[in-house]
Amino acid sequence: MTNSIFRQLNCERFEVDGNLVGIDSRIKEVNLLLHMESNDVRIVGIYGIGEIGKTTIAKVIYNELSWEFEYMSFAS
Repeated sequence: MTNSIFRQLNCERFEVDGNLVGIDSRIKEVNLLLHMESNDVRIVGIYGIGEIGKTTIAKVIYNELSWEFEYMSFAS
């Protein structure tokens, strides 16, 4: 159902493996940093050593939140 909504809205949805281990707590941490209840502009940088899942976390958050905005972009 979510994919059909994204297609109707002409939004790109990133493919993310559904069997990710230990990512839920990281996603909650980033969501708290975003303060989505605020109307202010927010930018959150995710940094660390290579191959630890930074882009995957960003893609999951993008998939969860991008539908709330008229315009969206993803840079990695």
